[in-house]
Parts: sequence; structure tokens; C-alpha cells
Amino acid sequence: MIVKDEDPQPKGPVVVISDETPDVSTLPKTGESSTLPFYLIGLITIAIGFILKKTRKHN
Repeated sequence: MIVKDEDPQPKGPVVVISDETPDVSTLPKTGESSTLPFYLIGLITIAIGFILKKTRKHN
């Protein structure tokens, strides 16, 4: 006689298959932030470089 110990709880991920089509009229939020702060930091760095170049050239 073989006794099988079956656990009623699933041990892996549960996959739910649905026939419904998701709403594609709006795109989901993916967490992407604005790049404006990076552009501003870059422009400020370039401006400081030009200012330092001009002041050191005259001295």
C-alpha cells in the first residue's frame, strides 16, 4: 500500500488566465521621472566652466 502525502496548498505561483482584453487606450505608469533636473544641472555646470575659463584667462 502506497500512502501519498498531498499538500492542498499550491507550492508555486498561481497563474490566472483571462479571456478579457485589457484597456489599451491609456498607457500604464512605469515610474519614469522627468529629465529636466539633469538638463539643468548640466547647463549650470557648463556655465560655471565658461565663467571659470574666462576669469582664469584674464588673471
